[in-house]
Amino acid sequence: MPRKLTTDQIYEVIVELYAEERSLREISEEFGVSRRTIHNINVGELFRISNYTYPIRPIRERNESTSDR
Repeated sequence: MPRKLTTDQIYEVIVELYAEERSLREISEEFGVSRRTIHNINVGELFRISNYTYPIRPIRERNESTSDR
């Protein structure tokens, strides 16, 4: 069964997203949820705080490093 995050945990995830020190995968592993859940918090789909700008962390294209080819 998928794990649900508490409101306090969601705020912790938001702090991690702002810090930009760890990947979405690393954050998801720490909280026991999918990377998609962390992504949805990042873009404001799962939890939205008024006066915040979304996405919290810029979204990189998967092929960003190969786009110059």
